[in-house]
Amino acid sequence: MDSILGVGELLWDLYPDGRKVAGGSPFNFAFHCRTLGHPAQVVTAVGNDELGRELRDFVRGRGMSDALIQTVPYPTGTVRVTLDAAGVPTYAIAEGVAWDHLAWRPELDALTPAAVQFGTLAQRGPSATVVRRLAAAGRVRVFDVNLRQPRVDPAMVRASLDLATVVKLTIEECEALTVTHPTLWLTLGEQGADWLSGGRSIRQPASPANVIDTVGAGDAFAAAMTVRTLAGDAPQACLRFACEYAARTCEHAGAIPP
Repeated sequence: MDSILGVGELLWDLYPDGRKVAGGSPFNFAFHCRTLGHPAQVVTAVGNDELGRELRDFVRGRGMSDALIQTVPYPTGTVRVTLDAAGVPTYAIAEGVAWDHLAWRPELDALTPAAVQFGTLAQRGPSATVVRRLAAAGRVRVFDVNLRQPRVDPAMVRASLDLATVVKLTIEECEALTVTHPTLWLTLGEQGADWLSGGRSIRQPASPANVIDTVGAGDAFAAAMTVRTLAGDAPQACLRFACEYAARTCEHAGAIPP
């Protein structure tokens, strides 16, 4: 079975109470795909520093390979996370970090991934070429819009939409961008999620949850949708499973449940 790949950022989420939680949408996505029974890896980069070594240890400690994690001469990525009263996060993302500087290496040539997830954040700098080249190798190509920056290059968004076989975005991102694509996975928060394809719209209500925070819920949703889609499930079954899986993720602090 060919691996699923998450391509882009791997970082530490830093919380106001001093907690440090491993994250980054591509890693979260790959972790959840593996948890759901599909081989998965993250293609990313860390610095030659203590934070980078700790991230490698964390990845291996969760039963995942770090073979596609590069070490580059830039600091390991960090994000300062602030939560509002409803547990909804905002992010302050460090720039010029390791995952901004992915390089194409020989081991990437041999990859024939079943699916690749990629977003906007890892395309903000030099990594963009590698992200798109690797994404193009996937049979299923999930563009998870993940607007985390105040400004996003419209040309980059258009190129990503052209590359993707499916686009996952939130209702807020849908309102902020003009997105036209044959297949959309649209998350609606407390209202659930939609699958929009071929002129059809399928709605799945959200599953009840005792929400601690929503960090990583979208990544969990996208991973569940991808795994069940690859398994050949019908859209409604995929949505039902993905909404339930995302709800369970919200019942823990951080993107990676214990």
